[in-house]
Amino acid sequence: MWFKDSIVIVTITSIAFILAVQVDLYERMDAIFLQHEDWEVDELLIALFFLLIGSIWFSYRRLAESKQLASLVQEKLSETSKLSSVIHQASDSIIITDKHGKIEFVNPAFSQTTAYSESEVLGKSPHFLLTSESVDIFFRALKATTANGDEWRGKVVCKDKAGKTFASFLTVSPVHDQNGKVIHYAGVLQNLQNIVDMENQLFQAQKMESIGTLVGGIAHDFNNILAGIVGSVFLAQRELGKNRRLASIESQASRAAEMVKQLLAFARKDSRKMSAMSLNDLIDESSTLFRLTVSERVRFNVSVCEERLAVNGDFTQLQQAVINLANNARDALEQSEMPAISLLLEKKSLPERVVLKHSSQTSEQYACITVSDNGHGIAAMDLKEIFEPFFTKKEIGKGTGLGLSMVQGCIESHGGIVDVESSVGEGTIFSLYLPLLEADLLHTTAHSDTKMIERLAGGCVLLVDDDAVLREINRGVLEELGYRVIEAFDGRHAVEKFIANKAEIQFILMDVVMPYMDGIEAARQIRQISITAPIVFVTGYDPSQELGKIDTESAPSAVLEKPFKVEDLLKAVETLNTTDDNPSDYYVI
Repeated sequence: MWFKDSIVIVTITSIAFILAVQVDLYERMDAIFLQHEDWEVDELLIALFFLLIGSIWFSYRRLAESKQLASLVQEKLSETSKLSSVIHQASDSIIITDKHGKIEFVNPAFSQTTAYSESEVLGKSPHFLLTSESVDIFFRALKATTANGDEWRGKVVCKDKAGKTFASFLTVSPVHDQNGKVIHYAGVLQNLQNIVDMENQLFQAQKMESIGTLVGGIAHDFNNILAGIVGSVFLAQRELGKNRRLASIESQASRAAEMVKQLLAFARKDSRKMSAMSLNDLIDESSTLFRLTVSERVRFNVSVCEERLAVNGDFTQLQQAVINLANNARDALEQSEMPAISLLLEKKSLPERVVLKHSSQTSEQYACITVSDNGHGIAAMDLKEIFEPFFTKKEIGKGTGLGLSMVQGCIESHGGIVDVESSVGEGTIFSLYLPLLEADLLHTTAHSDTKMIERLAGGCVLLVDDDAVLREINRGVLEELGYRVIEAFDGRHAVEKFIANKAEIQFILMDVVMPYMDGIEAARQIRQISITAPIVFVTGYDPSQELGKIDTESAPSAVLEKPFKVEDLLKAVETLNTTDDNPSDYYVI
């Protein structure tokens, strides 16, 4: 009897527990009693026992399913968190609107790109972000996606909170519910302005390259013309004596030749030709050239110290640096009521703030070239970037962003320092500091034609040039110098003339660019006949490029750039006559 009582107690307790866990067990028990009212207690207990086992199994399965469901929910939450992180950290702007096109969500990149906060745009249509031309494109895109259920992609022009425009690529995708009905729109806005800027910079670089090609193409013919003018002036002065007007013509021709060299130097990565030079002369010539480009309303002041300041430098590159700064100063004066530019040359020590930035500099005294203006100035945030290649605040077509980069590279390659001070609305001061040389190291370029001619022993010259007019002028110059001249009109003719007269030819004056056979190939064939044949190459192109084509194992050579002065030719001939023991050297005059 006690056994049955124990079973009853355990069973009732278990039933109570199960009732607390499984609420539908009571209904199952009630159904059993109704169907089996005539059961004995033992039979009832056995039924309840099996019901208990079944309920425990059922509860276990419910618990397992709950764990599986919890795991699935956790997985979905993880995916949602991941997607949320991607959206919030995306570099492109993401916009979600309702089906009517009203903004419901924007990510942080949107605020960074447009300067609008999320609260400022919620509930608005995105069309306020677009320029008037792009609004129509946007709404046509929205209509197309609504009608077809497809996404739309296209280029638009957007504007930020400050009104600054930027090119963008917009993707609009409809979001559907389970029934395929559009309930939202998702837009991705990719800022293309950096790409557009790079394309513009590439276009500017290509344009400069085209200009360089154009300059190189006309340089030869133009320099031939200038060479003819210089040679004719020399002959006229020998016949008529020194004349002020002839001297002016010669000076203008030399300036024109220098301008061609500057264009060639700007259009290519020109190698430096370092020598002791006077900055006083550089400033005088640069100011003369700049005055031709500046408006009369601009007050242009030039101040050059009386002491001659000498540096070791490349005259053309330094002059281009100064002119670049002067051109920038001119461009900064467009809104100035009383525009003024100052160009100053003086000897001075480095300011303390410059010394702190450039502690490696050891020179106590520097030549300082200062270019200043009273224009719009440079913002403090831009001062750190102005020397970066392609950085410019000028409109397209007015600047490449290469000028200041070239200035800094030029001055630093000369062992100098570029310093800039600027205030918005007050103007800008650029200071170029260059290490000084002793003034007595300057080479005197003025030579007496008479004294140099007296040192010549005469002799025979093979003159090679395809330009008949220039050949005639150079023949007259050489004969005036006391030479007997043999002419050749191209490279093949020059080889023939050299073979026939090699015993008497003292040197060859050889044009480089000629039809049929150029001067380089002619020189190669001539030196197969006589390796010691001295040749003065004459070119209207970039001499550094021509030098690379000349056989470095051949006899002494010199290279003259058209137009050359008679003094330069005489120095080249003297150089060749004093270098017999070192036939592999090249001398560029």
